[in-house]
Amino acid sequence: MNSKLTFKYNKKNAFPLFEYSDLVVNPNNIESIRDALYGNVWFNNEKWKLRRVVRMSRLSKHLISILNSHGIKKVKHISIGGSFLYEKKANDIDLNVLVPGSYFEYFECFDANKIKKKYFNKVEKISFMVFGEDNVFMGAPVDDQISRNNYDHDDLVMREGLVFSMRNATIFGRSIVNAPIDVENLKVRIARQLDHAQKILLGKSYSTGTDLTKRVSKARTRLKEALVYVEEIKRSLNSEPIKRRGGGD
Repeated sequence: MNSKLTFKYNKKNAFPLFEYSDLVVNPNNIESIRDALYGNVWFNNEKWKLRRVVRMSRLSKHLISILNSHGIKKVKHISIGGSFLYEKKANDIDLNVLVPGSYFEYFECFDANKIKKKYFNKVEKISFMVFGEDNVFMGAPVDDQISRNNYDHDDLVMREGLVFSMRNATIFGRSIVNAPIDVENLKVRIARQLDHAQKILLGKSYSTGTDLTKRVSKARTRLKEALVYVEEIKRSLNSEPIKRRGGGD
């Protein structure tokens, strides 16, 4: 399968992909962090998950300093957006960042010593995917593709923005309102995720190399996430109410 040719998002009337809520996360106020997690598909009041998000929130100043060192001076929002939210043994942290204007950048940090030494000594890398507010709220065009070796993702504004409100855990700034599901585009997101899981299993994705154990583990997280989104579509089709958080809706 070729995700570029087979699975196309329909961007017409898709924006804003999500909206800010009125709730501002305070690293020193655990209840604000818990409130921001309300309705998150991965959070069911498990203490270890809340503790993990609280710890990351308290490291937000350090994360912002890393962003500043990459020329990103004004940070409006940071949230966790990957398997670190639901896998106890996750060895990487995927962060989504929002900044003013039109912007896209992706980079990885392998030298996050303060984070590794203080809280998460098994973390191997932290990735930052940075989006402009104009791109996620208004659909302003931007080059949002990652290409390296056998690893390709495009339309990352759509890919990430579609699941921001149901998946991400805010650790800095305003949280996100739980939004109605864009069923048709979410089906595209799921199809692309299944395609990526297949490439990982077949060793066609650079991120896991030739180690079969790592490939199986990585593919499993992709499939697990895809299944959660299928369940959200089912819930939407059954007209089950959306859990709202933090106002702003």
